This record gives sequence, C-alpha cells and structure tokens, in this order.
Amino acid sequence: RSMGGASVANGELELMVHRRTQADDSRGVAQPMNETMCGCRDQDPTQIGQCPCAGLTIRGSNFIVLDKIADAHATARRVSEEINFAPLVAFSKDTAKAQKSFSAVSADLPENVKLMTLGTTSPQYNDKVYLRLAHLFEAGEHPTLSQTVDVDLTKVFAGSLKIKTLTEVSLSGNRSPEELAAAKMVWPVAGEAKQMPKVAGCEAGTSCVEEMRPVGDDMVVSLRPMDIRTFQVEFE
Repeated sequence: RSMGGASVANGELELMVHRRTQADDSRGVAQPMNETMCGCRDQDPTQIGQCPCAGLTIRGSNFIVLDKIADAHATARRVSEEINFAPLVAFSKDTAKAQKSFSAVSADLPENVKLMTLGTTSPQYNDKVYLRLAHLFEAGEHPTLSQTVDVDLTKVFAGSLKIKTLTEVSLSGNRSPEELAAAKMVWPVAGEAKQMPKVAGCEAGTSCVEEMRPVGDDMVVSLRPMDIRTFQVEFE
C-alpha cells in the first residue's frame, strides 16, 4: 500500500500510513475510502457504520537515515536493496549432493551496480540467458557513486561461468538498441531547453548526458546514472 510523507515544519516528519475517509475526498476513487478488517466495504455515506467490524489497520516498518545528504543517499540505496532483495534461503535433505559454497561471479560488482537478472525467461523453449545490470544512483545523488561506472564482465565471470558471446538487447529483450532507437518517438516540449538543470562545464540548454558507449570485444559495460542495460549471453 502506498504511503505519503512530508516535513511540513522544521524538525517534524509526518507519515500517512493509511488514508481512511467516510466521504469521497475528490482524490480520484469517486467513493469513500472506508475499508474494514473483515472485508466489508463501508462506502455508502448515508449508512456509515453498517459493517460489523473495525476499520482497516495497516502496519509496516519505516527506516530513517540521519546523515549528510550524500551519505544518506548512499545508505538509503544500500538499505533499500538489503530489505527488498534479501537472500532467499533454501534447504535440502540430500546432504550428499549439497554444495557448501558456490558463486556464479568471480569478482565483486562496483558498489553502485546491481545484478538485476541472470537467467532464462522460458527454460522450456531453451531460450538464451539474459543478463541485466543496473546503475543504482541518480545523477547528482553522490559525488562518486553517481558517476558513470565500467563493469568488466571478463573479471566478473571468470570462474565456472565464462561468457562466450554477448549481445545487447532492449530492456524487454526483443529488439536491438539500433531498432529501439529507430522506433523511438521524439516529443518536442515547449521551453524544455530553458528548464534543463544547470550542470558545471556544460552548455546551457543541453542535457550534458554522455552517449551510451557500445560494448566491444573487451566486454566492458558502461553504466550511466540510472541506466539499465540488458544482454543476451552465451556461456562456455
């Protein structure tokens, strides 16, 4: 469930963990938001109280990072990954075949890079393996972690898994970058050049975002802030 939050005054933090109303508040749903614990929807404003149970209670956990702005961004990104993508623990009764230790990668990824996907989408059709890497930071969030970063896949996959071929595809995996660029629509926006943020060393009115570098035979992948790049890979 979505949650709202704001600092409406210095030294204060207000969180709306659940919105519950007994009349339409003109926020888009066109009905009261009066859910209950038993599933009965108390929505008729002329008969509020007809449900024989308490209003819906939503509970969750909130984490607050208190630090310098740049360091807080770094901590928030790291903690978010640890909470939302914690390791999946599995158990087996077959101790004879159990591997005590295994890793598909031979080197650590940079601190600002995430391995999002490594696997097939449809194993029954013997699909190729997809590798997806993401840059975790936005531009300007951190003095060093928001910079473009290079990932050498020959070092990351140098053990039991070694990449034989690497072909970049679109995020969904069904087009090449060239096909995607050719099909992309251009939307002129009035006043866009004036609204672009000022970046030191960049010409006014330009985005100053460096072009995405293609991956060569050295298999070094460059990731700009918030980039997600997808590849079809074949392992030896």
